[in-house]
Formats: sequence, C-alpha cells, structure tokens
Amino acid sequence: MVKIKGHNMGPGVDLRGEYLSDINLEGVDINHSDLRNVIFSKANLNHVNLSGADIRRSNFISVTLKHANLSETNFYGSNFDKVDLEGVRLTLSDLRKTNFQESIIKNSNFEKSNFKGADLTNLNFEGVNLIETNLEETNLSNSSFKKSTLKKTIFKNANLWKANFSNLNLLSVDFSDTKLSVANFKETEINKVKFSNSDLRGACFENSKITESDFKNSCLSGVNFSGVSFDGINLEKANIAGTNFNDVTNLTREELQLAHNWEKAKNLPEDLIK
Repeated sequence: MVKIKGHNMGPGVDLRGEYLSDINLEGVDINHSDLRNVIFSKANLNHVNLSGADIRRSNFISVTLKHANLSETNFYGSNFDKVDLEGVRLTLSDLRKTNFQESIIKNSNFEKSNFKGADLTNLNFEGVNLIETNLEETNLSNSSFKKSTLKKTIFKNANLWKANFSNLNLLSVDFSDTKLSVANFKETEINKVKFSNSDLRGACFENSKITESDFKNSCLSGVNFSGVSFDGINLEKANIAGTNFNDVTNLTREELQLAHNWEKAKNLPEDLIK
C-alpha cells in the first residue's frame, strides 16, 4: 500500500466518488478496487493494474492509460473521451454504454469484452484484438479496422457507416441487422460471415473472397462485387438492383436468382443470365 496525494493506493482500496484529476498512478497496482464514480480526468494511469475493479460511471477524459491491465473490469457507463489506451489489456470486461470518442486504442486487446451500446465513432482499431468481442448496438461510424483481428466478433445492430474492413480476414463475424452503407471490404477474406437484414448500400467488396456467407434480406443496391471470388453465398431475398458483378467467379445461377431484382444487377456474367 502506498500513499499518493493523501490517498492510500493498493489492491482492494475503496475510492468511490473521489476526485483524482491530474494524479500520477503510473505502474500502481489497485486491482479489485472500488472506483465507482471516480474522476480521473487528465491522470497518468500508464501501466496501472485495474484488473477486477468496479469502475462504473467514472470519468477518464484525457487520461493516459498506455499498456494498462484493465482485464475483467466493470466500466459500465464510464467516459473515455480523448484517452490514450494504446497497448492496453481490456479482456473479459464490461464496457457497456461507454464513450470512446477521439481516443487512441491502437494495438490493444479487447478479446471477449462487452461494448454493447458504446459510442466508438471515428476510432482507429489498428492492430486491435476483437476476438469474440461484443460490439452489438455500438456506434462505429467512420471507424477503421486495419490489421485488427476479427473472429466471432458481434456487430449486430451496430452503425458501421463508412467503416473500413479492407485487407482483413473475417471469420464467423456477425454483421446481421447492421448499417454498413458505404463500408469498405476491399480485398478481404470473408468466411462464414452473417450480413443478413443489413443495409450495405454502396459498400465495396472489390477483389474479395466470400465463402459460405449469408446476405439474406440485405440491401445490396449499388454494392461493388467486382472481381469477387464466391464459394457459397446466400442472396435469398436480398435486393441487388444496381449491384456490380463485373468479373466475379463461382457465383451460381441458383444463388443469383434467389435475390430480388437480380435482373437489374450490373455486369452479370453471361452464363448466369442465359
């Protein structure tokens, strides 16, 4: 136990409702502590251990949390605006209803954490581990997922307008009931992914490989599938009016004709329309 600015700091401390703005806790171990409703704004929390803590509805605005251990922690309703979270371990944590606008999360580990209902607008997820992460009902508009790991990730009912998923390997990801208009999936490996009931208007899948994926009831109007290699796709009742199928391979007539407005699709291979 150490004393910093009049506060005892160590595992299991009770600091509920404290004002800790500008405090330097770099490298301090306060795991399994009660930190509900604490104001940490502008604090230095680099390399801190907050694992297992209860930190509901706390304020982390403009905090630095580089390489901190935040695993198995309850952050429900907390504010992470303008926070530097580069390289943090944030696994198996509760981050529902949190706010991460203008934050840095590069190369962090969010595996199996729950972000349901969080605001993650305009974030750069470069190098972030999102395996089995719940991003249901989140706002991820204009976010980039460059070099991130997406396996069994849940985006159901999320807003992913203009999100960038290019050059990735997506495995068993759930994008059902999601807004993905103008999203970028260029040159991406898409394997066993759910896009059912989603809005994909204007999205780009150019030169991607799509395997055993479900687009049932989705809106694909204006989507660019140019150069896509298909190996099993469900287009049942999907709207493909204006969808570009230039130079696609392995799309079957049976798969195509399950879609709505398939006759209005663009650049269909001749063997599919004869």
